[in-house]
Formats: sequence, structure tokens, C-alpha cells
Amino acid sequence: IYAPSLAVLKQGYDEITLEDRIRANFSPIIASMFLNNYGRYLDDVHFRWNKRWMTELSDIKALMNSIDDKIVFQFETSLDNENNSVPFLDVYITIKNNATLTDLYSKPTDTFNYVPFNSCHPRHTLRNIPFSLARRIRGIVSDPDKLSIRMQQMKQRLKHKKYPTRLIDAAIDRALSYTRESIINPPSKTNETENNTIFFVSTFDPTTKNPFPRIKDAVNSYNEKQLDPTKKISIKSSHRKGSSLKDILMFKKSVPKGVYSCKEGCILCRDYLHLGESLNLKTGETLFTNERFDCLSRNILYAAKCDGCSEIYIGETGDQLNIRFATHRQQGKIDAQVQAVKADQHFRVCGRNAYRVFPFKRLKKNCTIYRRVVEDEFIKKLKPGLNGNNSFQPHS
Repeated sequence: IYAPSLAVLKQGYDEITLEDRIRANFSPIIASMFLNNYGRYLDDVHFRWNKRWMTELSDIKALMNSIDDKIVFQFETSLDNENNSVPFLDVYITIKNNATLTDLYSKPTDTFNYVPFNSCHPRHTLRNIPFSLARRIRGIVSDPDKLSIRMQQMKQRLKHKKYPTRLIDAAIDRALSYTRESIINPPSKTNETENNTIFFVSTFDPTTKNPFPRIKDAVNSYNEKQLDPTKKISIKSSHRKGSSLKDILMFKKSVPKGVYSCKEGCILCRDYLHLGESLNLKTGETLFTNERFDCLSRNILYAAKCDGCSEIYIGETGDQLNIRFATHRQQGKIDAQVQAVKADQHFRVCGRNAYRVFPFKRLKKNCTIYRRVVEDEFIKKLKPGLNGNNSFQPHS
């Protein structure tokens, strides 16, 4: 599900407003010339304009800055520069003989600080950097003479970072084998069947031998024995970032464990939440928190302890604790035959709706199946009287 941010919604609304005002205040020729050549990437806007209509361009500038008094557009045109050019993102655009030429643009503050070849990164990542840079240059630079110059500049910068000359030359040759059009408008990729694809993810560690080649050999052996093509599987490897020296040495502020009430004083925190680091059970065992919890905690296991008989219920939730608690309270008010959690009827009859909620474990993975597996482990260990089909006896 795609949920656009507030900034994206604001930009879309402003562009609709701008289009309406352009059509209302300018002739169809001017409006069409602006709207057909208008393009935006995040907060950078680019459009082509005929210099015969400079008066109208000034009016459009004023109109754009009138959309929102908190947003001010800074304009730069090719007429402001001697070579009739203007930068847009990482592209330097030049109008020459009514043709558009593009070149690579770098800000004066750009240090070209590429990752050194002898750094601690996966080898395939380092080997792919020259090709990624060369491919970018191939797609941006339209003039063949400037293309050769930009490639040589990139080569010298990479050699300064200890990249092998043979690797750089191979990357340049590979990038030049592509047409500029194929890079600007790449063909659509065919969707792979992800149902039969396994992803092997490991933490990158240069001191450990990568087990993926042996795993891939085992998968290939499996596929050779499968007569049905739909049962064959593919496997892909990827690395997650390991701990850097900064991660290891940096002091991390410890967060006190325990259950704490919110500042708003909601009904859960005020009347039901068991505060502190531990909860004593009637069996003599004690539950301890593994992190800091409050009514907004999610992806957790929790215990609900009846004030009447001290029996407990072990539950899990991926929602915020206060949302799950509201469900418990609502189920405690309805008929017992339709209740999803029988403990809620027990709390109503035995404890007269008086019980304590104690979140004690936050899970590493936000996954319903994983939470229920861990929940089941605690149920088997603690044997709570209010889980499952266990019957209850009202407290006299």
C-alpha cells in the first residue's frame, strides 16, 4: 500500500492550483507551452521557454510565488549564463542551434569521495562502482567529445582511490556498449516469479567464508531432480550491513527497563497497567521486562493478572497496547458465547473487571506467526489458567 507523505500531497495540490491559474490567466499558447514543458523532481522544477515571451515568463514567476507565501521559487535561466546553459540536478543543459545538449554537472563543493577499493565492503559492491559511474555518464552526456573527457576524469578519480585500471577500463567499455537512449528509457523488466525464489540474507563479514556457493549447489542439485518446472526454485544472495567500528565503539545510552505510565494519564495507565520491572505470579515465578514499555508499545507479549484470584492470561499483539486493551474491555461487556478471549469473562465475573496488564517482552520480528510461536512457548512454560480452553472458577 502506498501512502503519500504530507509533502507529496502538498506539492500535488499546489501543482493543480498552478495549472488552474495558468489556464485562467494566460492565453492557450502560453499555457500550453508552460504545461507541456513543465517537469519537477522533488523541489527542483525545470521547463523550456521561448525567449520571445519573456514578459509572460516574469508574470509566471510572480504567479508561482503567489501559490504559497511560505514557498519561494528561485529562478535561473540559460540567459543568465554566458554559454546559454543552466544546471538541473546533476545535468548541465545547453541550448545550441535550437538543440538541447546535456553534460554532467557537479556542484563546486563536490569532493568525489568514492568508496576506496581497499575498504571493507563486499567485493561485488566495489567492483560495480566503476560501471555505475560510467553508466551514469553515458546516459547524461550527449556530446561524444565531452563523453570521452568525462570518462577519463572519472578514471583518474577512481585510480586515486586504488581501483585497478583494468577494472575501470572494462566498466567504461561496458557502459559505452549501451546506447544513450537505452539508458534513459530502459526496457521494462519482466516480473520474476517470486513464489519460487528464496532470498539468502547474511551479515557481511570479510573474515567469514561465504556459505552461499555451497547452498546454491545444493539448490541446483534439487532442481535437477525435479521433473515439474513449477517445483524448481531459485535462490538469491544479499548482504546486510555489519557493525562498523563506530557502531562498536560508540557509547549507547541505556534505556531503563520496566513498565511506565504515559503523561496523558489514559484509563489503561491510570487503572490497569502494572508499573515496574517485574510481575509476581501465584506459582512463585516472576516475569521480568526485557525493555521499556508503556501504553503505546507494540509488537509485544503481555500478561493480564486477575485481581480476584491472581490467575493470569498471556497474550500477544502487533498493535499498540492501549488498542489491544480496549478490545479486552469491550469483550468483557458482551455475551460469553461470542467472546474471542474467555479470560475477559473471567475478569468480569471473578475480578469484577479489576485486573493488571503487564507488557514484558518486545519481539525482534514484527510478525504475527512469530509472536504466536513465542506466546505459545510462554504458555507452555507458565501454564496460565486463563489461556486456551481452561475453565475458570469465580472467586468467592
